[in-house]
Amino acid sequence: MTNKNISYQHPDKAKPIRGSKLGASYDKGELVNEFARKKESINREGERETDSIQGNSRELSRSTSNVDWSAVRDNIQSDRNRVSKHFSDDIAGKYNEKYEELKREQKELLEIAIRK
Repeated sequence: MTNKNISYQHPDKAKPIRGSKLGASYDKGELVNEFARKKESINREGERETDSIQGNSRELSRSTSNVDWSAVRDNIQSDRNRVSKHFSDDIAGKYNEKYEELKREQKELLEIAIRK
């Protein structure tokens, strides 16, 4: 690479070739211009995304400002109670099943002992 030219070398060739011989798209000036255009395009896209994010943020802020947060809190608390009640009912049910199973086993063992 020099001030005005860029040379390319094919892996199978010993001698490099100047970009201008490959076509206008490969000379140094065109590459520098393309890099500048690409950079500008990326910057514009980033600005659009930033604007979009800021717009979404403003919209979200407007939409959440009308939320009744005390109702949300109450709903969450009632859901927690419902979940814990189901969980405790499940545990109690399993405990009762095990208790009944042990009572049956005890009764069977007592009957076997009486027969002997």
